[in-house]
Amino acid sequence: MEQHIKYPFCCKEHSTFFSTLFENYIKLRKKQEGIVIINNDFSLYKELTKTNLKLIFESQKKSISKWNDNLIVDLEKKLWSISSIMFIYYVFNVFEIVLDKEINDNFEFLKDQSINLHNSVGTEEIKTAFELIFQILDDIKRAKNIDIF
Repeated sequence: MEQHIKYPFCCKEHSTFFSTLFENYIKLRKKQEGIVIINNDFSLYKELTKTNLKLIFESQKKSISKWNDNLIVDLEKKLWSISSIMFIYYVFNVFEIVLDKEINDNFEFLKDQSINLHNSVGTEEIKTAFELIFQILDDIKRAKNIDIF
């Protein structure tokens, strides 16, 4: 698969690929550990490690900062954007890819953005996004504490 600078959010083919993996994770995560899901489709999820996380973080950080948390539609977009990036960050952790301080700082920014909004009143969509974010955060914590090899 040819990589583009904003992979996996660059073109329809890559966006569809990412969406399929992310939806698969969301669907299966209710019954399986995150690491098991990724191990079952190891080579597919490994493709996500080709993401330029620094670029994606910077690009999304601007959008996330612009959205109005008091508007339900903006809050939904913000939370799903955060969960998507956190998911890619999680995959990097599962594959034990060393991330630089800037990427880890950007992750902390996203984490703070979602945690600070947790008491927001919202729709079922917002509730689902929060549940997913906290599940991914838990999976990241576990991935960082597991020595796979």
